Amino acid sequence: MTGESAPLRAPGADELLAAWERGQALWPGHPGRIDEVLRALGVEDPGGRPLGGRNRLLLAGRALLFGARAELVAHCPACGEELEAEVSVVDLLERAPGAEDAGTAVRIDGYDVRLRLPTGADLAGLPGEVDAATALLLERCVLSARRAGEPVAAAELPPDVVDAVDRALAEADPASELGLTVICPACAGTSRLALDPAALLWEELDAWAWRLLAEVHGLATAYGWSEAEVLRLSPARRQAYLHLCGAGAA
Repeated sequence: MTGESAPLRAPGADELLAAWERGQALWPGHPGRIDEVLRALGVEDPGGRPLGGRNRLLLAGRALLFGARAELVAHCPACGEELEAEVSVVDLLERAPGAEDAGTAVRIDGYDVRLRLPTGADLAGLPGEVDAATALLLERCVLSARRAGEPVAAAELPPDVVDAVDRALAEADPASELGLTVICPACAGTSRLALDPAALLWEELDAWAWRLLAEVHGLATAYGWSEAEVLRLSPARRQAYLHLCGAGAA
């Protein structure tokens, strides 16, 4: 499995809104939030896919639902200036190669470590502290670790072996971490902005959902229509009715 299979499908407004509602019940950053969106897009077992393939699906879903261009905002690490960058989701997909989920192996300093690629499900329940999260993720992904033929616990691997494991996983699944390089207009420093496809898609979905709920509220108030009746209207017709009833475009 490569993390991608059948093409994504565009869900109806009611189905996508239901996925958003289920995701809202989970705490921000919970991988299950975006899994609900992926299921609505027709993805089977979204939590079981390697992170790179998952990222590619999220980018493709973002392009399908909200268009091929996205805005990124961050701050320059050198001077603090706000940085803005418009990116093409299609270009990011082309630069983010897929990966097989066969895993990888590391042999260094007498250690022999076999690993599988991290998946979306592995992100659940990770602690907020970076080192602790890294250690737990490593423990979940190590299939076996030996030194001179003797078993070694993942938590007992020395730092140089852990670093080698991190590099091996990044090389085996290059789309697991995405970003782009920008130049600060204030200090001319070069920075690499990290790109989180899950956060990007959820942010767009959340804004869309609240706009849609505002449209439902306006039309239900004006005409007495149910939510289901409003959602059956096309976006253009909803906006036309809102204009006619004086509620204004959402």
